[in-house]
Amino acid sequence: MVQQAYSQNYLNFDLTTRSGWEQANQAALRIAINEVRSTIEYYIACRDNRGQQPQLPTPTNGKLFVNGEPFVSNLDKLCSSFGLSDFERQVLLLAAAREIDGDFARLCGIAYGNENMTFPSLYMALSVLPNSNWNICSPNSVLFRWDLIRIVPNPTQPRNFQPITIDERIMDYLLGFSKIDPRLNQYVTLVELPDKAMKLQSHIELAEKILKGCAETANSQGLPTLQLCGSHPAIRREIAFHICAMTRSQLYEIPISIVADDRVDIEGFLLLWQREALLNNLFLLVDCENVGSEDVREKQRLAKILRRLETPVIISSVERVAGSAANLITFDIPPLTPDEQRQLWHSYLGEGVNYINEDLDPLIFNFQLSPQGIQTATTKAFGLCENPTQLGATLWQVCREQSRPNLDELADRMIPKATWDDLILPEAAKNTLREMIVQVKHRSLVYEKWGFGSKSGRGFGISSVFAGPSGTGKTMGAEVIAKELNLDLYRVDLSSITSKYIGETEKNLGKLFDAADASGVILLFDEGESLFGKRSEVKDSKDRNANQQVNYLLQRLEAYRGLAIITTNIADSIDVAFLRRLRFIVTFPFPGPKERMRIWKSVFPKGILDIEDPKDFRKLARLQVAGGLIKSIAMRSAFMAAEEGSKVKMTHLLRAAESEYTKLGQTLVPSEVYDWDPQVELDEEPEEQQVW
Repeated sequence: MVQQAYSQNYLNFDLTTRSGWEQANQAALRIAINEVRSTIEYYIACRDNRGQQPQLPTPTNGKLFVNGEPFVSNLDKLCSSFGLSDFERQVLLLAAAREIDGDFARLCGIAYGNENMTFPSLYMALSVLPNSNWNICSPNSVLFRWDLIRIVPNPTQPRNFQPITIDERIMDYLLGFSKIDPRLNQYVTLVELPDKAMKLQSHIELAEKILKGCAETANSQGLPTLQLCGSHPAIRREIAFHICAMTRSQLYEIPISIVADDRVDIEGFLLLWQREALLNNLFLLVDCENVGSEDVREKQRLAKILRRLETPVIISSVERVAGSAANLITFDIPPLTPDEQRQLWHSYLGEGVNYINEDLDPLIFNFQLSPQGIQTATTKAFGLCENPTQLGATLWQVCREQSRPNLDELADRMIPKATWDDLILPEAAKNTLREMIVQVKHRSLVYEKWGFGSKSGRGFGISSVFAGPSGTGKTMGAEVIAKELNLDLYRVDLSSITSKYIGETEKNLGKLFDAADASGVILLFDEGESLFGKRSEVKDSKDRNANQQVNYLLQRLEAYRGLAIITTNIADSIDVAFLRRLRFIVTFPFPGPKERMRIWKSVFPKGILDIEDPKDFRKLARLQVAGGLIKSIAMRSAFMAAEEGSKVKMTHLLRAAESEYTKLGQTLVPSEVYDWDPQVELDEEPEEQQVW
């Protein structure tokens, strides 16, 4: 009874289970291969029994009915995807039969009339199969172009008599194995959302809008290439995932760095990927996160891929990188709104949000995390926090740490150690620093809740200049602010930012500000006059390029959400356009005698200084140097004292000062240090200036 049902191609399987579907799929493949076998047997019978016509096998084209309904097997899908003719389908099955039919080799030998030829070939296909077509022999035929079958070279035989074999991945697909070609694993990665990921309705609606736009633009070339720009890479990836989910597709990602690598066999990748995409309805997400408008090499390789690919592609990038590609639609992806971020925080925090109500708005304003970033931050914070009352502080620290990798390769992170007591400044300058802290601390309240942000077309950031001679405490002032606000401080190395190549400086600045915007950090542009200098009259291309850099920097500073501090030794060198856009200008004056004495008293740790007479500090204060050099002299004198096994004395300080001055190419003024060492006798005691 079972054999009769099988012969009629009617079977019953539970298609709701994976195993049931696999059984039905393999049954359909077996039926199709049996028909090819019957065709070969018919050919042999006709050849060997010329006097009697054998019965022609009834063609069913391998169609299987499961539970009374037509079953679409992987063989059917493959033939449809690649547009195989009936003859090409039979040739493919001829190559597959040898892999799963143990008696097929013997049958081939009988068909050839040579028991040593136990393999299928193009000659056999053209001789045995109905509706044969000599186009099958062309390397450009569908079967060979897509590497569905290949010829096993045998120099002793003509090409059409050489064995044909089915590609291993194609055989696996026909058998129902779902994994993609393992050769692609070195290039692409499956994109999946975490099981507990919260799906924002705005992202789902945007994915629907994109698909609608694609459907309206689709032409004879098929779906257009999508380009998703802006926002966070994880958000672009999530929207691409939703697009694939709506089309019942899977999404795989490839970084542009692989595409642009000369060592990568692009032709081989394109063949494998497109074949797999056609078989399994796949989308390719090309990650162009680090590609800018001036990355010619990457853009050329990307254009080459877009020209060759006939399957769906989504490009993910900060800015447009494929503007000239044909059949291209670009969508700008907005960042998460404050309300969307708040919704995500509430979702992942659950009842824990009750412990951080007052801390939630600063988190939202300072750290522009993706949905996955928010989920990761809450999970980690819950794991680190033993007391719920510490949740707010723990989350803040976790968000700081989570944002650092974006900036660590672009700037140098500083660990703030200075306090208000270390900062020797006039009270007016300190008050300005305190006002800066207040404005950074309460930006979310004033700009968003009170609505001042809607009254201004400029960004929410705060830019300031710290001007003063070297060593007057400009960097220390930035440290104090960072420590007070509990924010990371990054010093920007301008030598690594600026470039002689046109557009390279803007590219580096773009990466820096994009990363800083999402991290809530303080940016410190040390000795900023080299980058923030005055624009010059345009006389040649170099002047034009320099002015473009300044203009771009102005735009990014205005849009930056955080605090940017520019330090300079020469305030007049800063471009006036910057000064108009700065909210604060803090002057760090050269310290007077009283300030220098306070610095000398604060620079030494307790217990290492062998100075008891307060007048000695007045002697030290006569040395007209800034705080930075005072620290250098103190440190050098400490090592001298350590070598002698004593505390730091005036004699050590004198020798250290002489060494520091020599290093700078200067000479100590006798009137400043004449009485630092009582053992030194001068012919004439200098007249001390009245400085107190």
